[in-house]
Amino acid sequence: MSGERRWQGDRSPNGLTGAPLPDNSLGGWTGQGKLSLPLAKTMSLKLGGIYSDDDWRQFLNSYRFDLEHTPRYLDKNRSLTAQFNQTLNAGSYYSLGATYFSTERKRGDGVYFDDIAKYGPERPGRPAPVGYPVVLARVLE
Repeated sequence: MSGERRWQGDRSPNGLTGAPLPDNSLGGWTGQGKLSLPLAKTMSLKLGGIYSDDDWRQFLNSYRFDLEHTPRYLDKNRSLTAQFNQTLNAGSYYSLGATYFSTERKRGDGVYFDDIAKYGPERPGRPAPVGYPVVLARVLE
């Protein structure tokens, strides 16, 4: 079993900029594990899993003067495996295996990320965003 914690203040350092890029960070966790179980003299079961979670930001020059809205990503990956082996005799055996894999990516901006309703119509204390579509505003009400 093993795990790793990652944190990078600048995901892609560049000597030309002279300093780390703002809002270009990554924070994540990765882990993996394997387990081998002898069930009988002629049978065994092997289990394994890998996971990773990455929460990262991407600096784009188009956001240079609006850094709080720099794109943010959340990546989640999961993989599970199982294998059953049985030896029938000196010349025969069989194996059964199964695998599950899941990957998910969310992308949003640095303010509301994946909560689209917060970009909703005008509310007390907060004016509607410039160019906010009226049709969408009616749907969200």
